[in-house]
Amino acid sequence: MTDKLYDAIRANDLSGLKALLDQSVSPNTPDGRQITPLMYAAEIGSLDAMKILVERGADVNAQNAFGSTALMWSVSDPQRVRLLLDHGADVNRVAKSGRTALIIAAFTDPSVEVVRMLLEKGAKVDVMDRRNVTPLNAATFGDDTETVRLLLNARADVTTADTFIGLTPLINAAGNRNVEAVKLLLAHEANVNAVSKTEGLPKIQTGTVEFGGWTPLLMAAPFGPPELVKVLLDAGAKVNVQDYRGFTPLMLAVGTDRYSRETVRMLLEHGADLRPKTHFGESALDWAYKFGDAEVIGSLNGSPKPQTRVVLNEKTPSALAAVTKSLALLDSTTSQFFMKSGCFACHEQPPGEFAASAARSNGIPVDEKASRERRLQITSTLVSSGPVQLEGAAALGGADNNLYSVEALVRSGYAPDHITDFLAANLAAYQGSDGGWHLPGYSRSPIQDSDFSRTAMAIRALKKYGTPGRAAEITGRIERGKQFLLHAEPVILEDLDMRLTGMAAAGASPAELRKLAGPILSRQRADGGWAQRDGFASDAYATGMTLWSLAEAGVLRPSDAAYRKGVGFLLGTQSADGSWHVSSRATKFQQYFESGFPYGHDQWISTMATGWAISALAPATSESTAHVR
Repeated sequence: MTDKLYDAIRANDLSGLKALLDQSVSPNTPDGRQITPLMYAAEIGSLDAMKILVERGADVNAQNAFGSTALMWSVSDPQRVRLLLDHGADVNRVAKSGRTALIIAAFTDPSVEVVRMLLEKGAKVDVMDRRNVTPLNAATFGDDTETVRLLLNARADVTTADTFIGLTPLINAAGNRNVEAVKLLLAHEANVNAVSKTEGLPKIQTGTVEFGGWTPLLMAAPFGPPELVKVLLDAGAKVNVQDYRGFTPLMLAVGTDRYSRETVRMLLEHGADLRPKTHFGESALDWAYKFGDAEVIGSLNGSPKPQTRVVLNEKTPSALAAVTKSLALLDSTTSQFFMKSGCFACHEQPPGEFAASAARSNGIPVDEKASRERRLQITSTLVSSGPVQLEGAAALGGADNNLYSVEALVRSGYAPDHITDFLAANLAAYQGSDGGWHLPGYSRSPIQDSDFSRTAMAIRALKKYGTPGRAAEITGRIERGKQFLLHAEPVILEDLDMRLTGMAAAGASPAELRKLAGPILSRQRADGGWAQRDGFASDAYATGMTLWSLAEAGVLRPSDAAYRKGVGFLLGTQSADGSWHVSSRATKFQQYFESGFPYGHDQWISTMATGWAISALAPATSESTAHVR
């Protein structure tokens, strides 16, 4: 396949595409990974481009090096699927992963129209991929209730658990907070106390990642809604079960920014035990203290603790000095993290790139070698998984990994290429039917807790990397994301911040943005900072993110009084080594290890906080705003 053909498909240059085909360029010549022009048209091009290629003899059943077909890559668009089916696409072709078009389609939301088309063409329901993911497993992860109903009516097995993390359809549905799907599965005799077990937990260089031991109730507890928790309890869900880390449903219910007092009450009424502890020695009360709700703490026989008072340093550096010191620390520690773990992490490479990009755009010298290494760590992971990105939604944290990866690339000015083309196609395929981007089942506050953050990052990514061949579709997806941000209910400050930036990226008017900024500005504390949620002390994570968000949306300039006060807070709380300390509230999965950043078990959230702080401070490094206290 020639670059000219790829470029014509990507740009939706239909006359150029026809001209190349008229010059005897084959519509079936693959590239080095055996990806054909038709497959690329399914990924990055338009329906019209696909029609041209099919009319010119493109093989609709050609498979790439991973065994994928154009049909598998088209399942989020009923029109593309219909085109391929009408021209003989094989609905039961199997990729090397073991996935079929039906499994991949079921991961999307909405999916019922495509799933119905595939079933009508004879797609097999009783298939599973190499990790035992069935169409029903995929559908309950994807979250289209009508697809779940359709597959159940087609006698899909409700008991199969995948072998990666061991999730059953009911565990998936509970993690998605889908009450109706949970009721459907229970009516088909799904096991309410199934425990997720794996044939091999994910491993990194520092040890085993503790995914597993989950039940439907453990997956439902962090986010509810209470109705879902009640359905599971009424069906006999065990209330004191513990996952691999020792967490009980009660601990997870109080250990999230999305906690529900009603859920906590129900768990206690059903006999939730206050005594169990995690492997880290933490009780439900210990976790409730991390989130500070007096009523929840009282229900666990605790007494509210006074809010920590932030004491600002008497001597503060200039904004430029603060930025310079922090950049050096982030360069060192993000490199150490990668060497020790051998993996990408949302809380490592992205904040380093957030900081470097902010500094670079404000004329501050950056260690470009360190920045290139971070981007390489991000892109090398994506290169290996590129074509597989279109074979179904990433399990668990994989979706957030994609979003934080692409956010770092957007901020660093990374130019569109094959890597971002696959990323954009993945993000487009797995937008929810409500317009938002979601990750079912687990909470790691604050970095992996907010669908507002996921949706804002996805909007920015699609705006930057959506291909011209899919321009109309991408515009529609961005608008749907905008509507999600407008109508979803914010809970914490991060929701408000990310709603603002997502709306700005989606093209909201200055008047709309000023209105959305009002609740954010009103939360600024007397010390100049912002807190992650009511009842918390101001910190660098919340303050840095908020200042960056207000500036990104064009609501505040660094010279404005509110911004200057926020800068004063950040300068007054920076440690001598260039870091900021923020306490962790995340339910951890990884084995503890020292990554090189200070603060022990608080190191990773503090790394992210430092990245946000520099993102806010870098624009304030001009002479007029360098010293603000």
